[in-house]
Amino acid sequence: MSLRSFIEWRIPEPIQAKYSFQILEADHKFTYWNLCPYCGHHLTYIASGWEECEDTGLWIVEFLDNDCWSEPDHDAQRAEWVKWMDEHCPFPYVYQLSVDERVRIELKEKYRFYFKK
Repeated sequence: MSLRSFIEWRIPEPIQAKYSFQILEADHKFTYWNLCPYCGHHLTYIASGWEECEDTGLWIVEFLDNDCWSEPDHDAQRAEWVKWMDEHCPFPYVYQLSVDERVRIELKEKYRFYFKK
């Protein structure tokens, strides 16, 4: 089912006109440039938890996973991982959580998601 036919089937015209959000597939990735609070690199977010909208049947982001673009490859040397972890782990509830929360709020306001069948 295409996105257009999904929207026409699931969301009546009055609802589409009433809301100002974009509808995306649930596995959509969002990249925020220069947002990492530790190194200033890019962060990529993908939703990992959802809440259903009763009025549209679409889904709202509740939980997010993120990846910093400066993260070493999985097969990188241990020293490279230790250095990266030392730089990216201090006080995540102070630095990273505040960034993640701002992104989550933005995604909840601007986007609704659907799952492919």
